[in-house]
Amino acid sequence: MSARVAHVITGTPQGVVVCGLVVEDGRVLSVVTGRAAGADSGADLTITTTHADARRLAAGELDASVVVMQGRAKVAGDVGKLLALLPLTRTPQYRSALAALHERTTTES
Repeated sequence: MSARVAHVITGTPQGVVVCGLVVEDGRVLSVVTGRAAGADSGADLTITTTHADARRLAAGELDASVVVMQGRAKVAGDVGKLLALLPLTRTPQYRSALAALHERTTTES
């Protein structure tokens, strides 16, 4: 599974923040924020969550499948790719990529 995902996070202290994930063959290749992520008009999928949910997702306290199924995430684009990518969100490699992103960004509320 390969995809380009834009994760739009609303309600952060900096306003709206966009994170871009590139997934190739089921592995996260890169995670970027800011202009590089926002400029990625080639995203296959855009997921929008609140800042609170994004923090809980990054900390592993909330499952992405739950957020989607409860309607707490807005999804636009290729929903088939979303369904294929959801198992990836439970892997240590994905959690590690989010932890690295968390270390590089300010997420204090």
